[in-house]
Amino acid sequence: VKAGVLSDKRATIAEGMEKELPKPRPGRVVVDANVVTAQGSANVVEFALKLVEELTTKETAAKLRRELGAAPSEPVVYVRV
Repeated sequence: VKAGVLSDKRATIAEGMEKELPKPRPGRVVVDANVVTAQGSANVVEFALKLVEELTTKETAAKLRRELGAAPSEPVVYVRV
């Protein structure tokens, strides 16, 4: 935040810290242009899979999810802004 990387981006952050962001958004993983943010370390697998999807394809991310046995415990809603 202090570096200004998120100054014009919508992003997510750990619950209770929303005031630290200029444009906070709800969601476990938020994508705004070339910036991907996650709510915290509990979402590291979803964050990593979203990066794989952004850098390759949805199919590759889905295949990796299956290979890792990383079915989400609840439906994951990715927010693209």
